[in-house]
Amino acid sequence: MVSASWERRHPGRREFWGFDFFTADASLGGFVGLTFLPDRQRCWYWAALVGDRRPYLLVRDLEVALPRLPASREIRSEALWADMNCETPFEHWSLGLEAFGVAMDDPDEALGAERGERVGLGLDVEWESVGDVVGAEGSYDQPGVVHGEILVGGAWVEKIAFEGLGWRRHSWQHYDGTGADWMTGPSCWLGGRLEDGTPHRLETVAEEVVVEPLHRAPLVVETASGPAALERHLCRFGDPLAGQGVGWVEWLRP
Repeated sequence: MVSASWERRHPGRREFWGFDFFTADASLGGFVGLTFLPDRQRCWYWAALVGDRRPYLLVRDLEVALPRLPASREIRSEALWADMNCETPFEHWSLGLEAFGVAMDDPDEALGAERGERVGLGLDVEWESVGDVVGAEGSYDQPGVVHGEILVGGAWVEKIAFEGLGWRRHSWQHYDGTGADWMTGPSCWLGGRLEDGTPHRLETVAEEVVVEPLHRAPLVVETASGPAALERHLCRFGDPLAGQGVGWVEWLRP
């Protein structure tokens, strides 16, 4: 039985929140991630936007102060303000972001010096559920629809009225001082939609599942064994048991 308490913060524990979004044709997509590390007195934040005929725009800050209030998910740093609000547990979330990121023509730059053009990224979007929670207390995810406004600021400001699909994830764990990894959950994960609109997820992407990357969006994260690449692809996929679809796939590699 799910409980509204799952949707709250869990102070004193390492905790991860993730929101993915994408259009039905996978021509545009993005994601937001927030990890609380109370044992290190900091949190990590990242957000990204990819799409047809546009560079990979990444916001990444692994040295953000924890929110002042234990129930809050609002964070601030020199060039970043972001918030996540649970409007109705398991039904409705709102996401806000005002930040500067780096626009990179070559996604591999995100695994190195992150060289590119400094560009603003803003989000004012709503996430609403379209399916049941998958998982249990401590680690779960849920499909949804996402709508709102995306702002991309360079020499001029691009306003994008976004209507799309998405998944969100939430996990937390006790910190026992042994160097537990940066988040709980599987090392490989896929969340998307089938051609008929049915939400589809896989915790382990088997060899029989064919993934066709459309847009790469890697980033560097820290793990117990050192820095690692979080590979994220907005992709088309084919599952022999379920059919064709689009969505986000991710996995960690050294």
